[in-house]
Amino acid sequence: MALQIIRVLLFTVFFSKALTLECYNCPTIAPSGTCTQTANCSSNLQCSYKSTYNGDSKSCIDSALCANWSINVGQYDVSSYCCASNRCNNAPAADPENGLMCYTCSETNCSNTQTLKCKGVDTQCFNAAASDSENGLMCYTCSDKNCSNTQTQKCKGEENQCITTTGDSMAY
Repeated sequence: MALQIIRVLLFTVFFSKALTLECYNCPTIAPSGTCTQTANCSSNLQCSYKSTYNGDSKSCIDSALCANWSINVGQYDVSSYCCASNRCNNAPAADPENGLMCYTCSETNCSNTQTLKCKGVDTQCFNAAASDSENGLMCYTCSDKNCSNTQTQKCKGEENQCITTTGDSMAY
């Protein structure tokens, strides 16, 4: 009888360990830094990797909040992705060029326009205009690619910029 209880306990320990997901877990990683720390995530979480202009982060994230996206604005390449296998949130492989191109510039007045080759899932160009303002700035948003469902949204917290997107891209 005692042997059966030990077997059940061992099975429970190993089975519950198998249901957890192991992810790299570093909230802030310097641009040239690495992450070796891991965490066991519960069953409703996935591994997440976010890359920003000032560093990366790796963590467990609620599956409902996962989003795979990327934006390349020439000087900065910002992306986020989620995955559901052990330690899958390591640095992503570089996306291949996809044959599309967008115009880009890094100056305030854009007097030196250049072209930027799009990569991976980046299939749309966008125009961005930034202006500092008090909170209360209103931006237009839309929920579909053609922006047929346009609405106004009040910016919150430190949000002080609106970005205008277009579905235009150039093939090269």
